[in-house]
Amino acid sequence: MEFRALLASGVEALGLPLPSAAVLTALERYAGELLKWGRRINLVARAPLPVIVETHFLDSLTLVPVIEHWPGTAGTGLLDVGSGAGFPGLVVKIVRPDWPLTLVEPREKRAVFLRHLIRTLGLEGVRVLSDRLETDNAFARRYGRFPWLTCRALFPAPEFLPRAREVTAPGGMVYVMQGPRAEAPPAALAGPDAPFAMAGRRQWTLPASGAGREIIAYRRQEGP
Repeated sequence: MEFRALLASGVEALGLPLPSAAVLTALERYAGELLKWGRRINLVARAPLPVIVETHFLDSLTLVPVIEHWPGTAGTGLLDVGSGAGFPGLVVKIVRPDWPLTLVEPREKRAVFLRHLIRTLGLEGVRVLSDRLETDNAFARRYGRFPWLTCRALFPAPEFLPRAREVTAPGGMVYVMQGPRAEAPPAALAGPDAPFAMAGRRQWTLPASGAGREIIAYRRQEGP
């Protein structure tokens, strides 16, 4: 019940809709598995539950309204690069089960945890790739292009956009989740004649810690 109370208080403070009872149950079970597995492998460090709820669950939930506001034109389906313990991708999937999800996590122990969690929660339309997203087009040759990509605190935008270039479908969107002081991409990557154009950005303040977060949405253009 502590998890539910913390999450409910947090989404209210952020101005997000309160998840349904079924979603709350799934997220609570997710947290329980995270804490249990975290005794054996390093998933999110050994932080107390209030910190985990804020910095992982609430932070991940802020991505949902950003995708809904800037969905692009390439279709639906999220590629979460560097998923780790499943944030933000699995939280987004629990809230929006109709969105296909691909998790990219090269570390095998974490990939095993992700597959276990998918089975435990009965999630459908999810796959885990034990792979890496590089700057060449090898990933796109193996798996194709995706309508949505996200990266949470793994790469800043100037590093992530070159990696995302080949795997983002024309009209697709890239959502970079970062701190508000992170470096913006160079004009060569995001501009009127570049592969990406900035569609918008949204800033959040996490309610308990007061930490700033920012999500920048980029649209993949038809050009180079």
